[in-house]
Amino acid sequence: MLSATCVGMAALFVASCSQEESIRVFEVVVPEASPRDLMSEAAPPASAVAAAGSVVADQDRVSDGPSQGGRQIRWETPDGWQTRPLTQFINRGYYLLPGPPEARPELTISAYPGAAGGLDANLNRWRGQLGLEPLDSEALAAELETIEVSGMELVLCDFTGNAPDGSPSRTLGAVIEFPDETWFFKLTGNPDVLTVSHPTFGAFLRTLELEEGGESGTAAALPPAYGQGTPPPAQPAIGEAPSVSYQVPQGWSESPASGMRAASFQIDAGDNFEVDVSLVRLGGAGAGDAMNVNLWREQLGLATVSDEQATAALDLLEVGPFQARIFDQASDDPIIQGTRRARILAALFDHGGTTWVLRARGADEHVAAERERFLSFLESLELP
Repeated sequence: MLSATCVGMAALFVASCSQEESIRVFEVVVPEASPRDLMSEAAPPASAVAAAGSVVADQDRVSDGPSQGGRQIRWETPDGWQTRPLTQFINRGYYLLPGPPEARPELTISAYPGAAGGLDANLNRWRGQLGLEPLDSEALAAELETIEVSGMELVLCDFTGNAPDGSPSRTLGAVIEFPDETWFFKLTGNPDVLTVSHPTFGAFLRTLELEEGGESGTAAALPPAYGQGTPPPAQPAIGEAPSVSYQVPQGWSESPASGMRAASFQIDAGDNFEVDVSLVRLGGAGAGDAMNVNLWREQLGLATVSDEQATAALDLLEVGPFQARIFDQASDDPIIQGTRRARILAALFDHGGTTWVLRARGADEHVAAERERFLSFLESLELP
């Protein structure tokens, strides 16, 4: 008897399924299918190509500069994929895939030093973002498949659950573990929309090609889309951002809200460094305070801790009308351009039955310098 996730994975790798068939496959037991079907050379049906964009790439794409491990991975970008600005943590690639304006799938590509918290922890974090329970190593391994592309081993996952706002959501992922770093390819969106998009995602994964970009451990340059001292270009809306009002602190440059971001800002810290600030509505209790803390710790290259340790590390602070749980942590190592420690300052707070997060990310000293303005912004918030 296959689990719901295995059945969902079968749907991922059957390129010819229709949306109606995809819905049924989550309700009945089907014969076991191999994730390697995703990598077959068979073209997706014409309807999928028309809706998701041609799987024939118009140009090559190479990750912007060597990663912490001195590597570059080259790929071909399918037609119709729209590039979004990179950030410190979505640091190798960021795309919007074709789909309804209110439900365009997002693909994020990131590389972190070392094991980045470990495969099980990261995949269970993705499950938590969908409202799914974590699995132990044995149960999780049963839900995964491994394939090889250009000499690289890709671990594939397919999880379906609900987004924080309660809407159906699905995550397709591929993880590549190198001895000194880990790459994550994560596609998230409405399950019906991903039924159309996944053949294009499979074709995309087939184009991955490893290029050695230098000695192991060489410093990574921030991609041109981040840290150039100017705000990123306007981002297309993925959905209707919640309406909020606030006072913008001096030195903060506002960008259009989009997707889960109810507000977005960049702070020019000089010398080609920026601080990224976002206000996000998670919905309900989000993934939980402990899971958010460990997510941020992983992004800083720090080890995950128990739920009790994670929640105990949050400082409780009354800011205006909000009882905020404050996370303020810096990395141990210089992971920004190989010269600066990174810092995440975040406030978790509840309003109207919903968890919100105000988060600032950047170099250690730059984020620390914004703490008072960060709290002032939080105090000025008026939420729907």
